Amino acid sequence: MRSVRMPRWGLLILAAFTWLPTSSAHAQQDLEKQLVGRWEGEVSTRQAKNVTTVVLTIKSLKEEGGKWTAEALAGRNLVNLEIITTGKQPSLRWTGAQGWQYDSNLMDEKTMVGTVTLTTASGGSRGDRDRPVKLEKVEKE
Repeated sequence: MRSVRMPRWGLLILAAFTWLPTSSAHAQQDLEKQLVGRWEGEVSTRQAKNVTTVVLTIKSLKEEGGKWTAEALAGRNLVNLEIITTGKQPSLRWTGAQGWQYDSNLMDEKTMVGTVTLTTASGGSRGDRDRPVKLEKVEKE
């Protein structure tokens, strides 16, 4: 009986195809571990007395066509959460119920920092409407 030998390049291709699904599944597990949960923080407005509490609850993640999205709530409202994974750490973007646009970066396993762009009736420049936001991951009790 004659044995069939696969060329080396064939083995490389086979190894690559075997690795791809595992890599994607591993990436999803890592992102889920980092992001899924309850995140809380505050946004300060120009008036020192006006502080808005931010609660972001990320329930699950999914990848479609190379883009990551999440089932998430901002407060009690469903939001379309976009997750950008091209940088060193994931970035998240969403629009809250008030029309405020959030853009935050995961700094470590318990901290996200970024910017909130407020909507205003008077218009104003974008720089005048940007406010810092910091979210901390809340441990489950």
